[in-house]
Amino acid sequence: MKGPSEVRLTRRELLGGALVGGAGLIVGCGPTPAQQLARAEGLAGPKRRRVWAMADSHIGCAGRANDGRDGGAWLKLCLDDLRERVEPKDGAVDYVAALGDLTHNAGPADELKRYVQIRNQSHLKRWYELAGNHDFAAVPSGRWRRIIRRPPRYALIDGTLAWFFLSAEQGKSDGRVCRATAKWLKEAVARHQDKRNIVVCSHQAVWGTVTGSSDSGAALNHRGLVRNVISQVRIDLWLCGHIHGGRRNARYVARRDRTTYVNVAAAGHAYGTGACNGYVLEMAEGANTLRARCRDHDHDRYLEDQSLTVKFPHRWRFFDEPVVLPAPV
Repeated sequence: MKGPSEVRLTRRELLGGALVGGAGLIVGCGPTPAQQLARAEGLAGPKRRRVWAMADSHIGCAGRANDGRDGGAWLKLCLDDLRERVEPKDGAVDYVAALGDLTHNAGPADELKRYVQIRNQSHLKRWYELAGNHDFAAVPSGRWRRIIRRPPRYALIDGTLAWFFLSAEQGKSDGRVCRATAKWLKEAVARHQDKRNIVVCSHQAVWGTVTGSSDSGAALNHRGLVRNVISQVRIDLWLCGHIHGGRRNARYVARRDRTTYVNVAAAGHAYGTGACNGYVLEMAEGANTLRARCRDHDHDRYLEDQSLTVKFPHRWRFFDEPVVLPAPV
């Protein structure tokens, strides 16, 4: 087995955050992230991956603003659709990428705990979250780490698939990317892009990509820092949420240069979406394409005009258990 020194990770990265395992936060015990990654590299994993990407459940938002149900009820509807109709036909979902605004009222403990209860009682055992602007207050208060049990930003390595999760950095509608985050993202992506396919997840969209992102109040800022990262390293797919002030349209998907952008929102009816939407991402070992299927969970159907196939540079291989690498703090 390769030792930690043979894995291309800096000491600062290894010590910069607590170790996060598939089932939660583990502090001060077990193998380090580098040791987990080294062990996983030598093991044969499953033949395919299926991931549900969702955002904007807005637990705590109810009444007319959410078509008469609380966001938690809409999230349960999505999970019922996956369990009862998607998985019997297409196969199990392996894990969830949850892209923020899981709660509605500044990430209070009761809403976070309701989300965790729904998550833990679902049939899906692996969930990887980032905080949205509605969740943000839980990050500096410590509630996010304590209840959700994820760091605010981290990489998730699954064979030749590398995810990068960026939580919101302020509670306002417009996103903020600070210099430290941009530096970490650029350096971390650079370390993995030679042998892995790159997927970045944020709450807000990259400016000037999908529907609504040309409004600076709905996009990631500082724009220059984000543009610099995208120009310096290869990012194959960028997933976001946040923009859901009405029904979806085909421009929730966009291609700019070498990156495909997809807004997966929203897993609820908040602000007039008219349906709960999410994406089922399908990958098979040995292939180099990802099928991103937009799911209308209310009406038990896929939206073909917003589904797409994305080509990647590396062929898929997967770990038995994805490895979380927290960013420095």
